Amino acid sequence: MLRLSKSVGSELLAIARSSVMAAFSGENYRLKSEVRDRLSVEVGVFVSIYLKGELRGSFGYMPGVCPLSDGIRRAARGAAFMDSRFQPLTRQEFNNSKFEVAIIEKIEELKVKRRDGLLKRINPKRHGLLIKYGPFRAVQLPEFAVRLGLSARDYLERTVEKSGLAPEQWLSSNLRVFIFSPKVFSE
Repeated sequence: MLRLSKSVGSELLAIARSSVMAAFSGENYRLKSEVRDRLSVEVGVFVSIYLKGELRGSFGYMPGVCPLSDGIRRAARGAAFMDSRFQPLTRQEFNNSKFEVAIIEKIEELKVKRRDGLLKRINPKRHGLLIKYGPFRAVQLPEFAVRLGLSARDYLERTVEKSGLAPEQWLSSNLRVFIFSPKVFSE
């Protein structure tokens, strides 16, 4: 397993930034084989890009989708160019942006007898959320809840709404809720 030290975090941030910079030139940023081997662990990774303290793009993968070596590069480009909430990042914006990388090693499904029990198990300052309801899915990082000062209920409702469902759908026993505690590295 990869030890998520500050130096690894700095390396991941550099890879994310270099991947986006290479995209401006139409290049495919390649990792050296020893780096690729070291980052071959299958963990989740999200890259968020901020401009003047405001979110400018975010994209990522949950654990088990791809190795970190691929996920970090894809997520960085996704955050820069594929987040449907924003226009693609410009080179000028890139030069003034700050990158953040969140690593997710494991997720835990919340099993409760009563739906309001979910609210007692979610800590918006620490937990990321993944919700699943049939084909509907959404992921939210805890930074979102922290920035807006959301309660557990508001955080859960916003995540459900992000998936395309009505916020009160969190009360459905068919909605599956997962929590995770990401390790976050920022520039």
